[in-house]
Amino acid sequence: MSRLKLRVVHPNAHFATSSASSRPCYRFVKNDNESAENRFAAKIGGLPFRPDNRPWPVCLSCGAPLSFIFQFPGHAIPELFGNTQRMLSLFYCFECSPWWNIENKGVHLEWLPYSPDTRQLPEKFAPLGIVEVPYPCAINIEAWEDFPSIFEEIDENDGPGPEADDAASLTFPGSKLGGFPAWRARGEIPICPDCSRPMRFIGQLASGEFHGLRFGDNGRFFLFECWADCGRLSFVMQPE
Repeated sequence: MSRLKLRVVHPNAHFATSSASSRPCYRFVKNDNESAENRFAAKIGGLPFRPDNRPWPVCLSCGAPLSFIFQFPGHAIPELFGNTQRMLSLFYCFECSPWWNIENKGVHLEWLPYSPDTRQLPEKFAPLGIVEVPYPCAINIEAWEDFPSIFEEIDENDGPGPEADDAASLTFPGSKLGGFPAWRARGEIPICPDCSRPMRFIGQLASGEFHGLRFGDNGRFFLFECWADCGRLSFVMQPE
């Protein structure tokens, strides 16, 4: 896998230097310098990084093979995911199209141990005729200063934050890792079934971008991870 290049961008000089609460996020950009056929690349669509001892995931509701959506090596952003060599992997069922995680039905979201020497599941075991798949493309990331949406609860210790209209416009709405969820309505944070704690937001996928995917009614797919060491992942989806 070629090295991910990080470019730092500030969307607004006033808020970049203000006392408003903000977090870095890492927005997705298409990487034309990397092949989408690379099984080890950060990418959307195509053949995934999948160790040969793990079968292709199927939907626990309808039994159909899941569509591979995206993958990202967490160690490429150590300040968000730590230095552990692992790959974030998402599969989804567009036949069932679940809007939230109910016993992992219709979705397969996991961290996979990563090594450049990992033997891959042979292509012949990848299912054919899946209902919907993204346009295969490698991705890169750009650092972006992100602000909470008007639906985000802000810790009083984080400062006053920008005005509502400004905050809504400065919450990056596209596909990203980290930052704040770009809620279209007040969202419900998933609760970890193991430790009963609210999960942390780790990223989102947006409809209508270069990958060609559309979630629900042109919605956004929000990803969450447990703060504890249990390794639980979850999601929530909202329409546009």
